[in-house]
Amino acid sequence: MSELSAADRLAELDVAVEEASARVKLARHRREREYGVSADATADLTAYRDGVQYRRREPDVDEQRRLTQELFDRVTANGYVLEAVGGGAGVLIVRDPAVMRELEEATEALSEIKRERRAFAAEHADEIDAERRAADAQAIRDAIAGDDPDAVREALAAP
Repeated sequence: MSELSAADRLAELDVAVEEASARVKLARHRREREYGVSADATADLTAYRDGVQYRRREPDVDEQRRLTQELFDRVTANGYVLEAVGGGAGVLIVRDPAVMRELEEATEALSEIKRERRAFAAEHADEIDAERRAADAQAIRDAIAGDDPDAVREALAAP
């Protein structure tokens, strides 16, 4: 198996950067939409509150305690945590630490592949430039050999 050219290796690293960027974007999207974890975990307690607030049911402290305990049980069983939000207003949301961990890991992987790409590009800059020039020269030779004036103009105009 032949070894990759520097330009081909750089292209592979570019693809890896794009893939890592996509993973970060997906993880950010999941983090931004994480409210679903809280909404799902608190659905029964929210339904109880709505029933009382809109006078569809009478308040029942025992029922509220049971629903609160079920919420705590779900939080514990799923490895979730409660996070205080709202600037000290006493508002709590349910968070899944795995979602934040996924974002942190994806961000670190992206940083690492970007560092690797930058280092490779710097270390092999002369080789990459020489390969690009050789490819450009070959494209011009191929265009001339093809007897197509438009192809020659295009090859000569290429950056």
